[in-house]
Amino acid sequence: MSRTSFNSSREAYAYILEEHEKAKELLERTKFDISYLWMNITKGNFEDDSKQEHALKELGYLAKSSYSLADSAARLSNLAKALSAYFADEINGSVD
Repeated sequence: MSRTSFNSSREAYAYILEEHEKAKELLERTKFDISYLWMNITKGNFEDDSKQEHALKELGYLAKSSYSLADSAARLSNLAKALSAYFADEINGSVD
């Protein structure tokens, strides 16, 4: 998330939901990439050991980034829930 100021809480909420969807999509692509690499590694679908070694390094990188992406998606989801609760209070007149 690079944006830090919004004109309204609703604008912030919409932005957070957008970023959450992007994070989820990126996480799904990363999971697919991990599965594809793992399949090729376990089946030995490489011309030589150096290419397999490179694939193993890439697999490690993807695994690390997937944890980070999952964490980001969870944080965005929690922010969206908090703003949603704020809107409910705003509608009920509980917000000053």
